[in-house]
Amino acid sequence: MRQTMPVRLNAAEETLIAQLKSVGAEADAERISVAGLPTRRVESYHYTDLKMLLKAVPPLAEAANEASAPALRVAGAYQLMIANGVVQSGTTAPAGIIVGSAEGSALSIRDDVLVHLNTALVRNSLTLTLENSVDPVIQIDHRSEGEAAHVADSVKVFVADGASATILETFSGSDAAHVNNHATYMALGKDTVVTHITVDLSGRASSHFATNEYHLADGAKLRTPVIHAGSGLSRTQLFPRYEGAGAHGDITGLNSGVGWAA
Repeated sequence: MRQTMPVRLNAAEETLIAQLKSVGAEADAERISVAGLPTRRVESYHYTDLKMLLKAVPPLAEAANEASAPALRVAGAYQLMIANGVVQSGTTAPAGIIVGSAEGSALSIRDDVLVHLNTALVRNSLTLTLENSVDPVIQIDHRSEGEAAHVADSVKVFVADGASATILETFSGSDAAHVNNHATYMALGKDTVVTHITVDLSGRASSHFATNEYHLADGAKLRTPVIHAGSGLSRTQLFPRYEGAGAHGDITGLNSGVGWAA
């Protein structure tokens, strides 16, 4: 009988296993123990061989005690901030936007290591419900602050039928070697028009991972430029589902610098 050789774990994998066990995610820890992080042999990770590229994982993030200068401010935008995975109190929301929170990660379960890590580590998600069209840009400012940390956060957005909006997510923080795992879930109602822009402006020493999941109803139109201009290692993965007739997605990306991206 042929025996399978055990996976030789590196320092990053061993740290991730310990972190998952510390939050009670035994099944996810076992999955990494058995399979390790994906290599280029996994087709979807061909250009982001995490076993080779992710050398170390810092401790799980604690509450941020300080905030760095904003990497990008959009004049007139409605701004929300998530610092080290914790939603910060913000200004009064414009008419038609309901801001709340939900337990756990916003992502659907799927066989992907970054998704498993996010769903295991996120305790609460920022939720936005757009009841009608919103004129100002909605900016969600994700920050990883202080000393190097493993930061996981999550955003869940519902856009009502016929509404339109521009949502900008920016990612930045201190210059430490953070490992960031961000998640965004968007459900677009019938005949909605949404532009979702993500811009990674994190420090060069950091690693930036993001998962964007989209569900588009009849006639929904989505445009989602993804811009990597910061982290030394970066990956944004998109999972759109066109669930209605006439749904359309326009997906574009720009990678700037020396980081890896997919």
